[in-house]
Amino acid sequence: MNQPPHHRKFLPTALLIVLAGLGGCEEKKKKPAPKRPPVNVSVMTIVPLASKADTFDLHAKVEPNRVVHLAAEVDGRIEEILCEEGTRVTAGPDSKPIFKINTDLLAARLKQIKAQCDIDRLDYERLEKYRASRTATEAELERSREKANASKAALDEAQAMLDRTQIFPPINGVLNQRHVEKGDYVQPGKVIAEIVDADTVKIVAHVPERDIHFLKLGDRARILYTYRRQRRTRDASITYISRLAHERSLTTKIEVKIDNSDGEFFSGQIVKLRLRRRTLKNVIMVPLDSVIPIPREDGRSQYRAYVMEDGKAKQRNGLVIDLSFIEGKNVRVVSGLKADDKLIIEGHRLAGPEREVKPKEPKDKAESQSTTQPEKGI
Repeated sequence: MNQPPHHRKFLPTALLIVLAGLGGCEEKKKKPAPKRPPVNVSVMTIVPLASKADTFDLHAKVEPNRVVHLAAEVDGRIEEILCEEGTRVTAGPDSKPIFKINTDLLAARLKQIKAQCDIDRLDYERLEKYRASRTATEAELERSREKANASKAALDEAQAMLDRTQIFPPINGVLNQRHVEKGDYVQPGKVIAEIVDADTVKIVAHVPERDIHFLKLGDRARILYTYRRQRRTRDASITYISRLAHERSLTTKIEVKIDNSDGEFFSGQIVKLRLRRRTLKNVIMVPLDSVIPIPREDGRSQYRAYVMEDGKAKQRNGLVIDLSFIEGKNVRVVSGLKADDKLIIEGHRLAGPEREVKPKEPKDKAESQSTTQPEKGI
């Protein structure tokens, strides 16, 4: 089919334009791709710790060593109160009484029993003399001896009851509370005072069932507390571990006793108790953010990290992480990293495998090395 003359005129020109465009595309394709700039990263040199204590903290409560509820042993009227609340009391041969109960009735009864005891004793001694002359039978002598012994026992009891009208402290401590006043009538068993021994205190905590099997009597523990707005620590030993767990919480009660002669601990005070599960060797601690979790179909956790080698990011797969040992923002790596590895702790999610990286200058030495120090004294 013949084209019009004006069409034939413009055909070479259009063909030249198309060919020129194709030649330009070919030139663009031949251009090398621009080089990606290196990713700025923060790097930490892995320095394993020779040993490190695996510790955990629990909230604990301070309790006094002993609380004794002092009761009357004889009935009578309170005649004297010799100690006020808040006064320190001591037990022993040199101790002073706290209360005195009226002795009129008990003293009169003691005199009566003593008189009868004297009569029974003289009767027995008289029959002993007649025994040689056979004027007293063995049966009479036996009855007299039993009567004299019974009278002596009654006399000892009356004397003991009279002695108990003076009420002495059974332990060293402080008279914390008094429940009677002068003139009150008391009966045996009535609680009249409360004595608290706080010179030694118990730090009581409840350990979860997953951790209790790590502990035993005598293990060291660290107490962290605040006294007069100053943070302090003390070391002590576990003195008691309950054999029964709490029915609902399944926690086990433990106690740590510590000297409190300086009065820094108060009953009801909340403190922290740091306990040790175990001591680990050759420990690598890294920031938790530096490891990347990888989802798996079976639901198990898998982790990877990036290290810097020859200026590039290298991917490390199959890291084993101990999530039971987390300290602050750091987690323990069981395997997958080794000493002197340059772990990328910032920028690793932007780097990717084999990507060139450029380490930033660390602010201080602590950022460039994994140097978590082991706990001392625990």
